[in-house]
Amino acid sequence: MANEEYQIPIFLINGQLDSGKTRFISDTIAMGQFADAKNKLLIVCEEGEEEYSEKLLKDNGIDMVVVEKEDFNIKTLNELDKKYDPWLVIVEYNGMWDPALLLGSEKPRGWQVYQSITLVDANSFGLQWANMKSIIAESVKYADMVIFNRCKSGMDLGSYRRSMRALNPALQIIFEDEKGDQVAISEQLPYDINADVIQVDDEDHYSPYPTVADDISVALPLTDDESPKEERNGKKQTGPADYRYLPGNDPPGVKSGDRRQCQRALSGRNVDHPHRYPV
Repeated sequence: MANEEYQIPIFLINGQLDSGKTRFISDTIAMGQFADAKNKLLIVCEEGEEEYSEKLLKDNGIDMVVVEKEDFNIKTLNELDKKYDPWLVIVEYNGMWDPALLLGSEKPRGWQVYQSITLVDANSFGLQWANMKSIIAESVKYADMVIFNRCKSGMDLGSYRRSMRALNPALQIIFEDEKGDQVAISEQLPYDINADVIQVDDEDHYSPYPTVADDISVALPLTDDESPKEERNGKKQTGPADYRYLPGNDPPGVKSGDRRQCQRALSGRNVDHPHRYPV
């Protein structure tokens, strides 16, 4: 058993200060998404205005540690691995740090970055993009998903999408309004679909905008009652007015359940589990 391999997935949550990382992680924990993992470790690399609830962490069996940049190295991570024996690791990363500090460095045995999500406050994006483009770009290049939260009507979401796609064509991009609901696809397009003549600029040809199929690949929308709904992808869904993971796509230690669309990012790929077992 000592020489057998196992996997400890790392969920990397990146973004600038006050981009909503703590709230995103707290909401994910509160919905029971990590309930199946025996030992859970939360590594916090910066402390913003919002703090984690000690009760929330205790009730969900999560150990939290704060790690400064000078201590974010294999020696410290090995010490944490030995002390907490985590089955999964959540990292609230510092958006000013180079992601290579985690992505490209040596990690404890079995630790693997399973999902990388970057959060962006849509209200601050224009200013940040103008003054910190290289830093923002590094947090997006190797991410699986970017979530623009706090979006408002009238924002040029199409240009935000193009900026992100230029950095990472495979990136999944989600826009949320101030209530945490996903913004309608029509508001994300760079042209008016209700116009008599739809003018599409050259730069917008072949742009991979989201479709219904894209949404289904992450999660299925459900209505208020518990009666069976229409069949999609060969699977009938039931449940409340929210989104549910596609069956069988849960990462190690993550429990299928209902929560907002943006948080479906954790269900994108299949990984053998439980992760402290051999693979």
